[in-house]
Amino acid sequence: MLFASQTGDCSRFSKTVIAVAAALLLAGPMAATARGDFLLVGTDHLDVTTSHDSGTLYDASTADISGGSVINLYTYDSSAVGVSDGSAGNLFAYHTSAVDVSGGTVSDYLWAYDSSTVNISGGSVANLLAKQSSIVDVTNGSVSSFFGYDNSILNISGGDVLGLYTYQSSTVEVTRGSVSGNLYAYDISAVNVSGGTMSYIHADGESTVNVTNGSVSNLYGYNSSNLNVSGGADSGLYTYATSTANISGGEATSLQTHDTSTANVSGGSGSCLYAHDTSTVDVSDGSGSELYAHDTSTVKVSGGSVSSLCTYGTSISALSGGSVADILAYDTSVIALYGHDFVLGDGLSLDGNDVLGTGVLSGKWFDGTSWTTTISMHDLTATIWLISGPDVGSLLTGDANNDDVVDAADYIIVKKNFGMTDAEWWDGDFSRNGTIDWADLQLLIDNFTPHGDNMAAAVPEPGSVMLLMFAAAALLGRRRRVPDAL
Repeated sequence: MLFASQTGDCSRFSKTVIAVAAALLLAGPMAATARGDFLLVGTDHLDVTTSHDSGTLYDASTADISGGSVINLYTYDSSAVGVSDGSAGNLFAYHTSAVDVSGGTVSDYLWAYDSSTVNISGGSVANLLAKQSSIVDVTNGSVSSFFGYDNSILNISGGDVLGLYTYQSSTVEVTRGSVSGNLYAYDISAVNVSGGTMSYIHADGESTVNVTNGSVSNLYGYNSSNLNVSGGADSGLYTYATSTANISGGEATSLQTHDTSTANVSGGSGSCLYAHDTSTVDVSDGSGSELYAHDTSTVKVSGGSVSSLCTYGTSISALSGGSVADILAYDTSVIALYGHDFVLGDGLSLDGNDVLGTGVLSGKWFDGTSWTTTISMHDLTATIWLISGPDVGSLLTGDANNDDVVDAADYIIVKKNFGMTDAEWWDGDFSRNGTIDWADLQLLIDNFTPHGDNMAAAVPEPGSVMLLMFAAAALLGRRRRVPDAL
């Protein structure tokens, strides 16, 4: 065995024993034939230019592999290893040691443990495993497979990673470079893409993917994962199970929601958006070319612009804002438009609240914004429903039924809906906070006009209203399904 310093020191002899034991434990079957070649301690330094079976570094010692090879290399404490040429078979970094690969190869595995640091600026690494808060920086070169565990961090600002797997709160930061293979995020790991190119991202468990720039070819969300896209370009974005996609910017060529997943679109642009199964798509801003609702999915449009809305199966679509240029209703789907001052063009007629026929339909949303859409396809089995509501800006506070007076009829509405969430003015939400509560009841009382009715008889004592609140909770489940879509 080659020692880079005197071996009479007892502590150094102990480290030699530890190194041999570590080799036996970590090298596995290879340990039976491996022969230790060098041990570095203190501030020792060794240039490796020939072939070695194994080597171990402790303390602040250093080794540079500029040629030759080491089959198994172990670093401990604050030691450092540089690989600029030649090769290492297996390289194990422990404690706060550092590994710098600027050339050559790590042909089998590079293991990073215990807050160790790995810098890859060239060369190639076959398999890299980071655990226990270790940090890996890839600025150039290539890594065939990377596995991140236990709060480890991988920073990719160059080079290429062919396959990447993250677990247990590990984090991946991509600012440049590429992941040309597949990236799998599991558990509660996080992937942040602010540049570079990604071929395929699979988010599972409760993992989170944030895309603020760069390019992602395919982004998939499963289970309870979260996909947040605020910039960059995504060719395809897919959600399954109970995953959630939040799109506030960037460009998505295709967005598809499945199972009970949810997509919230508040910005950006997209070509095609497909809702399947019982998934929900909520569009509050941004722009899209085509929006398709299939199966029993729910689509809500409260802002932004959509070129065409096509509905199939028993899907429900609720329009309360924004712009939808063209409507095509098939099968037994339902489309509800929430507004007022509706105008039906040629070819359209009303049967109660249901629109019949095809033609140009216009009106105003509840906030007063004017809109126009063309109903170009309308199956006889499909429903297009106009839900009229008040122009809130011109109403008396407390006037839920828009009859220009605040009276017992309005109190009955508040009584029935007390405790309701996601409520509107006509439900009794005069305070505009989305919930019908004591504030709304007080606003009604302040503006009440008796019309011969006895207000004292109409408005009960607080204890009685509490009973009404519990009774109202039972009524919440009886609301019609289409208005619930808002």
